[in-house]
Amino acid sequence: MPVLLLARGDQDSRTLLRRAIEARYGLGPPAIDTLMLQLKGRTRTKIGPVATWVPFEGTAYFKFPFSIRWNFTMRPAGVSFSSGEEAFDGTVCRKRHNRDPIMATTDAEQVASAQARVWTAGAVLLMPLTEHYVELRMASERTLDATNTDHKVTTRLSLNEDHTLDSTATECLNPSTGKRQNFSIQVSEGQNVIGDLMLPRKISVFWDSQPEFELAPVAVEINAVYDEALFRLESN
Repeated sequence: MPVLLLARGDQDSRTLLRRAIEARYGLGPPAIDTLMLQLKGRTRTKIGPVATWVPFEGTAYFKFPFSIRWNFTMRPAGVSFSSGEEAFDGTVCRKRHNRDPIMATTDAEQVASAQARVWTAGAVLLMPLTEHYVELRMASERTLDATNTDHKVTTRLSLNEDHTLDSTATECLNPSTGKRQNFSIQVSEGQNVIGDLMLPRKISVFWDSQPEFELAPVAVEINAVYDEALFRLESN
């Protein structure tokens, strides 16, 4: 049976998204309301004055469309490992480094940036874009914009010739630089079944042309029940 799209938009954009979903999941795509994703790879960080790649492990918890919890560790060679937690419940950004106190902000631009980044990350799964509050618009032959009409947040999807996903991208504030930059997630090296979910083998995150992460999914759980406290850093 064809993929059910509740999203609004012109026929061409709806067809393009449907083809991307079929290229990922076939004709029986899963409903994805929540997701736990474990990732391993490396991240670009500064050690003293030098920027270098260091090993990285992270676990992301999503409750779509906007809630996320992100636990991670970095293990630079010869340096004590560093850990952190970040969370966004749709209205408040929270983070904690190692065992430091939680830092929280409701700054409008920071919140808008978090919404844009979570929306762009969720778009990698494609299924969050099928909902009734999404409006699709063709940008070119193999690109389309997907807007969450409730929050006016847009991400751009670029597809390969075979309609598999190439990247998602948006423009928003980079919290590290304080500047508006292009935030993009590029997927590569084909697709692989992790657990019961078809996912890209490699996920790379960029601010403009500068890489931040190169990660591979290693474990997944879909549609578990998460307490809202998880997305406020109030529970593990």
